[in-house]
Amino acid sequence: MQSSLFAIASAVARIAPVIAAGMENVCTLGPSYWCTSEANAIECSIGDPEVDCQKYCDDLVDSPFCGMLDPCTLGSSYWCATEENADECNIENPIGDCEDYCSELEDSPFCVPLAESNPCTLGASYWCANKDNAGECFIADPESVCQQYCADIVSPWC
Repeated sequence: MQSSLFAIASAVARIAPVIAAGMENVCTLGPSYWCTSEANAIECSIGDPEVDCQKYCDDLVDSPFCGMLDPCTLGSSYWCATEENADECNIENPIGDCEDYCSELEDSPFCVPLAESNPCTLGASYWCANKDNAGECFIADPESVCQQYCADIVSPWC
């Protein structure tokens, strides 16, 4: 009985603002409306509510779409966060796959440090810039190593 009253109160709370405002389109209420049922999601043309509603789950009390999604479908923010997540999501080359997202990720183990604490972590653009940098980064044969990066960098060996 108590759960039925809660369901009714919840439904009234969702629809009351629509009635009070005299709105013609309930879909303008946002995820608090579209993510509460499959029928609402269809009515509001939500492409894939299992995916689209996930970003609102912290704010939604009774969405059937929250907690259903495979976290690997959340993308780089999930699978680049830890080595375990990358393994779980079958990311074969996490260092390469996460590289494009490093500016958006705070503490990914797959992203090189952004600080100049070790400039050798900046890659070929640093190692191949000059002979001193190559030596500092322990590049034994900079001429042959840097040749493979010539399309992307400026180097005395290109």
